[in-house]
Amino acid sequence: GDLDNALIAYNKSLELIPNGKTPLQNIPVVYEIKKDYTKAIDAYKKLLTYYPEDAEAYYGMGRIGIIYTDDLEAGTDYMCKAYNIYVKTLSPYRSDAQTNLSVAYRKMKEKGKEDVFFRILKDNNISTK
Repeated sequence: GDLDNALIAYNKSLELIPNGKTPLQNIPVVYEIKKDYTKAIDAYKKLLTYYPEDAEAYYGMGRIGIIYTDDLEAGTDYMCKAYNIYVKTLSPYRSDAQTNLSVAYRKMKEKGKEDVFFRILKDNNISTK
């Protein structure tokens, strides 16, 4: 529960090992808990600089965009990227990504952006058939 000290510890760890996966994965989670979504996204992007196929980074950014910030287009794109990695790695988390994409679809449809949703899926080579 001591989020500020957790961030201090994680950043100290990154000073010692700049590509340390555990702190890189946990820093965005801390920011997400603190509801600092901009810093969470930035931290997820930093994780991707070292681990470009990390599905959890894309999933986290997607969830933030879809659920918390209403940045539906970016969130949907990130969630598609997570979904594709989950499918490729045979991860059961594929269904979590599908659930989030369903939420994104519903929200985008309500805003009259159904065509944008399907374009993002197509751009990520995801078929709805």
